[in-house]
Amino acid sequence: MTKYKQIFTFLLALSFPLALTGCKDAERQRALAEAEAAKAQLTQVETALEQAQSERDVLKAENKTMSGLLEKTKGNLDEIKQFSEKLQLQVNEFNKTRDDLQKQVGELTEARDAAAEEAKNAKAKINELMAQLQEHIAKVNALQDQLNAAQATIADLQKKLKPVTPPVPPSPEL
Repeated sequence: MTKYKQIFTFLLALSFPLALTGCKDAERQRALAEAEAAKAQLTQVETALEQAQSERDVLKAENKTMSGLLEKTKGNLDEIKQFSEKLQLQVNEFNKTRDDLQKQVGELTEARDAAAEEAKNAKAKINELMAQLQEHIAKVNALQDQLNAAQATIADLQKKLKPVTPPVPPSPEL
């Protein structure tokens, strides 16, 4: 700003002697008016420049703040990415565990179904064996009844035979 001011002042200082040396009074008045207008424009330019510099300083401060926020956001984004990657690894592990558990559930279901089938078959075999046992018990009971009847008949026959045989005298002992 001071550089522009110095240049303008220097040009203004050179324009006055030139204007006064060969100009008439009207031209001199016109030159003075132009110089005043130039001075007013210079003041406006200086004001605009000060305002622009002030706005520039505000924008620099905002830029610095935004740069800090951007760096902080980048750091947060990196943390979020790392957290997301860890979560994805955990999700993958959970999915693998779930798949393994589903496989085990399938195997256990098959084993349970096989055991139920075996139990059903065993129950059928037990029922079959119980029926056979009942048949054998019935046969044994029938045989026992026949044996008892035969023994009773033998006992009757033995009773009938005893009176028929004379008693044997005891032999003298010598």
